Amino acid sequence: MYEKTEKSKKKPLIIVGILAVVVVVMVLIFAFGGNNGEMIAETEPTPTPEPRIILTHEQYMEDLDYLFDTLRNSFPLFNFIDRTLNTDSEEIITNTRDFMETATILTDTHFLGHLNNQFFRNFEDSGHLFMYDENSYHFALWSFEEDPENSEDALPWIEKLNNPASRRFYGEISGFLRNFLEQENAFINSTNVSTQILEEGRIARVNITGFNFFNMELDSEILMDFFAEISDYEHLIIDIRGAAGGTRAYFLDLIMAPLIQEPLTYSYYRFTMDSELNRFFFESSWYDDEGEPNYQRIRDNTGGLDAVLAEMPYLNVNDLELFDLRFFVENTINPAEENIDFNGHIWILTDGMNSFAAEFAAFVSKQTGFAALVGETTGGGGIGTESLLVALPNTGIIVGFSSTYGTDPEGRNSQEFPVTPHHFNRDGMSAIETVLALIEEGAY
Repeated sequence: MYEKTEKSKKKPLIIVGILAVVVVVMVLIFAFGGNNGEMIAETEPTPTPEPRIILTHEQYMEDLDYLFDTLRNSFPLFNFIDRTLNTDSEEIITNTRDFMETATILTDTHFLGHLNNQFFRNFEDSGHLFMYDENSYHFALWSFEEDPENSEDALPWIEKLNNPASRRFYGEISGFLRNFLEQENAFINSTNVSTQILEEGRIARVNITGFNFFNMELDSEILMDFFAEISDYEHLIIDIRGAAGGTRAYFLDLIMAPLIQEPLTYSYYRFTMDSELNRFFFESSWYDDEGEPNYQRIRDNTGGLDAVLAEMPYLNVNDLELFDLRFFVENTINPAEENIDFNGHIWILTDGMNSFAAEFAAFVSKQTGFAALVGETTGGGGIGTESLLVALPNTGIIVGFSSTYGTDPEGRNSQEFPVTPHHFNRDGMSAIETVLALIEEGAY
């Protein structure tokens, strides 16, 4: 059983992990057979759902307006997306509504297709803004309801997913998906971690393909045994190239805590909008044990927005216009109770595929000095990507999006300013070749 650090055992880390991998896992379900990643032969594609409900045109327009009002009040990334994708979100909203006013909407299927084509496709999933399909809906619901440890913290998500309109819209879980979810260890990848001795007694390597929270117990045993085996080595290379989503707790609990000899502290900022929906999901975490707010109202602060910008020189002023609250997040990772007495040099290999949980690992490693990064710039989105759900009242369609905008202490947005390595790949050399050259040169 893996050992949880004091800070990382909080359930929001697991909830974020579940939501971050919903889409990825659902893709894998239909590509792989589960336990050992074996391919499913000739799997039939998911059929196009038959229309389940027929509403009036006014009801469809009510859902559309409800969605747009919710996003305006709770989604803090429109200015960032418009700036980086060269879009105009307000124009897209206006054009979508004008189209829907005169479009033929006979069923929920028509509404879903129009909404995707006219609105969602413009944003390229930036800010985790997407509509849940049948499989992602049932997987998310199953994930929250099947884990009793999540029950209290997950109640807002379960309530949104379980509302009658959404239950009606998404229907019953398919037999194929139910059978898959009922498999023992369905989401565990038995080859997620591999280990290698590159030079006996001196250089060891661990390769991790993903930070899947379903893998944590299995991988903990593999990692702890290997870390104990190489505890007197001079160099440990942790290769996370290609890894993306998952849970941040994987890195904190399974890699960092077992290998550190003294506490390490990392910090960042989260900005959000003070909306009813954001409070519904996250308000319990907005106050400390004494009931004092953990946030700062940035417009009520002495100096207002100008004071925030003076403190955070890399923060974009247009992005800031949408925010109401600023949270300073500071977490300390303590050595695990049974940590490994490792005093060698730790290297982490990165690439452009590293996003979300994997980029978070790179961010924390660089900020705390836990490891030297070698390779390529990461893919972004490692901090401040807490997601929530909104259920449209008439159709029941579920829309997910990120409710926060995360930055480093100087205001660099993690999606726009991904983590750069200490050492880029040398010309004509891979990351592993580069790190081995650095080791031989004593460049550490």
